[in-house]
Amino acid sequence: MTSLFKTGATAFFALALIAVACQDTKSKNNGSSSTSSGNTSSGTTSSGQGGDGGATNTTGSTSSNGTGGQGPKETDCSNNKDDDGDSFVDCDDFDCEGTPDCPLDTENTDALCADNMDNDGDNLTDCEDDSCHGHPNVTVCVESSCTDKTDNDKDGYVDCQDKDCWADQACSSEVEAGDAQCSDKNDNDNDNKIDCKDPSCHATSAKCVETACDDKTDNDGDTYVDCDDFDCLYTGNCPNTEVTDATCSDGMDNDGNNFTDCDDFSCQQSPLTTICEGNAVTCADGIDNNGDGFVDCNDFACRKCDGDKKHSVGTCPPCPS
Repeated sequence: MTSLFKTGATAFFALALIAVACQDTKSKNNGSSSTSSGNTSSGTTSSGQGGDGGATNTTGSTSSNGTGGQGPKETDCSNNKDDDGDSFVDCDDFDCEGTPDCPLDTENTDALCADNMDNDGDNLTDCEDDSCHGHPNVTVCVESSCTDKTDNDKDGYVDCQDKDCWADQACSSEVEAGDAQCSDKNDNDNDNKIDCKDPSCHATSAKCVETACDDKTDNDGDTYVDCDDFDCLYTGNCPNTEVTDATCSDGMDNDGNNFTDCDDFSCQQSPLTTICEGNAVTCADGIDNNGDGFVDCNDFACRKCDGDKKHSVGTCPPCPS
């Protein structure tokens, strides 16, 4: 009986060792598998216009980069060496994905947005892609006619509904736009927003831009004065702000709102920053600018469609309504 028990125990122990070895082999497959704990969820990606785009907060607001903080990582992505000893070198290693040396594929220039190709692999081509019609450097994706009842630039807006047409004379009876209409104290488009309080005026009239940020005057009549006006905030000239690469990387809460550097919305949304995800440029450059393991529209700073503070930068698919 004792011999039989020992034989059974030995067999059980051997099977356990085999199971552990198999699991260990599986976990080491590819050497640099990526795990996350907070900014993505399995089965959701940021391709197309529908869905939540791969950004579901499953464990608070933390995220892991690369291998979840376990084991060595590729320290230099351009030295042609396997720094972490996982048999993957430079851009072939997942640790390098989304770095300046190894950016993901993008579709955010006039050339890429007019070549009839899906360059970034999101199943959207040229002007159908948000990163084309929402990127400030792309000029080819505009509404070419404001009266043909066609969505020429394929951004979902037709004729006068498209902001490209707001200043067009053909839309003067439908949209409040231009210096004349935006200073006549009339609600020309009957949307209950007059002059500079109307977004269409702010986008089309020089009269609706704060011209001086230190004169204690509401120059554009939008009820916000000097540095309290967004027009001034992102000039980089207002004190106690956090909107430049310098102030968004100094480890200080410069504007006193209890958020520091890239955790601050003013850093994320500032067109002056290149080191934080959050604006139309950094959310379409294929780079993990803030180093949290999430690139472009997979980063909550660019696109977040759950919770009570949904938002999506122009170059990312809009959140489902």
